[in-house]
Amino acid sequence: MNQKKSLTTNLLPQLSGDYADHLIEGLGKTFSVTIGTINQIAENAIDTAVDAIIEAGLNNFAIKMYINKVYEDFSHYKKKHCRMLGDRNYLWQDMTRLAADSIEPDVLKLKYSIKSVLDKNNIDRSGLRADVFTADALIQTAVSSYDHLVGAFQKQTLWKIDCDFRHARLIKAQRAWAYISKFMEYTGKREVDINLNTDPQCELAMKIIINRFTNHDFLNDSAGEALRLNPMMSKYAKEAERHLFNIATDVEEEKDNK
Repeated sequence: MNQKKSLTTNLLPQLSGDYADHLIEGLGKTFSVTIGTINQIAENAIDTAVDAIIEAGLNNFAIKMYINKVYEDFSHYKKKHCRMLGDRNYLWQDMTRLAADSIEPDVLKLKYSIKSVLDKNNIDRSGLRADVFTADALIQTAVSSYDHLVGAFQKQTLWKIDCDFRHARLIKAQRAWAYISKFMEYTGKREVDINLNTDPQCELAMKIIINRFTNHDFLNDSAGEALRLNPMMSKYAKEAERHLFNIATDVEEEKDNK
């Protein structure tokens, strides 16, 4: 008889009460970049995990169904957000992609920290499970980050931002992926007591990721690079907004000199 191991894989982000508050100063128009970045990080991790699941031959009917639910939620979010941004969506997509790509090494550190815990406990298919649990941690972080940022933002402004950005709260994707993560918690061998939230390396890896995508300078660098890839979008970089995006004035100067 298969026994379910006591494995707490939902590595919850340690979001302090003031974590979102320090972002609000100057955040305004970069809200969608911040949320878009963590959502993209989560989607990248899910893509990796799905490939690993398929390669392992574990994509049964139920798993396929829940994977489809995950991607349906992401698709709905992206389509609605791109419609809302209009032609600026190209700039936004490059911003979030560049930011997520920059954080990929930190995501790998999280994966290997999780894998190390599983290996120490002789859990088979530790690489596959680590991919799935990493994706689970990051999609939870995406939803939690949305809630924290919206809550902090609405406390300090009259703008009910949740009404405009609700589609970016990927709760359906998170719930669907939770099923897949729970499926991967079955070892079929013995009961093992593991809690990833108490592992120092896993906790540190999560904190590093959170600190990266909530860092103004980091987001500014990604936004500036995205504008360089989309010089026709420079019209959206108004002087009053340059301090938010760290967009160098030499972008327009280079255009004028050509």
